[in-house]
Amino acid sequence: MEFFYALLENDELMVYTITELDGRPVTTGGLYTVGLTFDGFLRDWKEMKQRLDAKEITRKEYEDWKKTYDPGYWMNTPRWQEPLDWKVGFEWAL
Repeated sequence: MEFFYALLENDELMVYTITELDGRPVTTGGLYTVGLTFDGFLRDWKEMKQRLDAKEITRKEYEDWKKTYDPGYWMNTPRWQEPLDWKVGFEWAL
């Protein structure tokens, strides 16, 4: 359920579009967020699944990737601090 709430919470910020593909609902990120957020994550995941299926990587390498996935834009903060509010600078998307 947390995943559902995360999508709903970020609906306007990420400019998600909900459409249908082959009769099934699908979502995509907005033009300005492609490659930075959900779309980029899905592309990375698809690539790793394809590499696993093609036996280019082992199951262990795939599982390690899932545990350590880093899209390259998350800012590490001490545990007692909140992550950086990355809505700052994206006011145009709101």
